[in-house]
Amino acid sequence: MLTYISNAGVMLSLNGKKILIDPLTTPDNQIYVDTEPGIRGALLQNAAPYNDVDVVLVSHHHRDHFHAESMLQLLKAQPGSQLVSTPEVVRRVLEAAEGEAAGGDWAGLNMNAGTPLSLDRLRVVDLATGEAAALEISGVKLQVFRTLHDGEDYAEVPNLMFVIECGMVVAHLGDSAPVPQNFAGAAFADAIARQPIDLLIANFPYIAIPAARKLVAEMLKPAALAVVHFPDPYKEAARWATVAKKSFARVQENYLPAVLLETLGECVALPLEEGI
Repeated sequence: MLTYISNAGVMLSLNGKKILIDPLTTPDNQIYVDTEPGIRGALLQNAAPYNDVDVVLVSHHHRDHFHAESMLQLLKAQPGSQLVSTPEVVRRVLEAAEGEAAGGDWAGLNMNAGTPLSLDRLRVVDLATGEAAALEISGVKLQVFRTLHDGEDYAEVPNLMFVIECGMVVAHLGDSAPVPQNFAGAAFADAIARQPIDLLIANFPYIAIPAARKLVAEMLKPAALAVVHFPDPYKEAARWATVAKKSFARVQENYLPAVLLETLGECVALPLEEGI
C-alpha cells in the first residue's frame, strides 16, 4: 500500500513493514502542500494507521521535505523507528533536541541505545555526488544514491535517492534533477539490473518535460510511476501543475501506468497496474 501524506511524502506498507519517505514538511510552505494535519498528529502520537513505523527516509533538508522539530517528536513517539538521511538533516534533528533540553522540555540528550537520539537510530549517509551506499534496516534493504538536486540554485544541496527492496522494489527520487548523469552511474545501473524498479516515485517535472519522460522510460525503466510534489492547488504556482498534466495527457495512453498523487491521505494498492 502507498499512502500520500505530504508534498513529496509517502508511507509505504510492504511485507509488514512501514516506511516513511519525506513525511514531515515545515509548516506554512509558500508553494507546496504541507503534511496533512491529521496525519502529522498521528505520526507524532504513534497513532494508527501511522504507528509503529520501521524506517524513516529523508531525502534532504529543504522545508518542503523536512521539519527538524517534528522529526524529533516522531522519533520520540515511535521508538522502533530509525532515521536515514544526510548529515545536515541529522545535525538539525540533534540541534532541535539540544534546544528542547535547554528549554527543559526534554530530559537531556540521552544517546544510549533505544532512546530517540541513540546512534543506532540515526543513520547518516554521507556521500559525494554520484556515490552510493547499501544499508539494511529492520529487514528493509536500501540502496542510497546522492544525486544532483533539481535547479541550478540548489546544485550543492545533498539530495538522496532511495531504492527500497521489501517484497517489491520502490525508488523515490527526492528532488533529483531529471538529467541523465543522475542515473548513469554503474552502481545505479547494477542495482536496477539486479532488481528492476516496480514503482518509481518522482516529482511532477518527470511527466511535464518530454526529455524527462524519455529518461524515465529508457534509464530508470520502472514498471509503474507515482507522481508527487505538485504545487498547492490554492496558490499561484498551481499553473505549473496544470501545464504538467496537460503535457502528460497527450502521451499518457501510450506511457507506463501512472498515478498522479494530489489528494493528501489517498491510498493506492500496490503493485500499481493501471493509472488512476
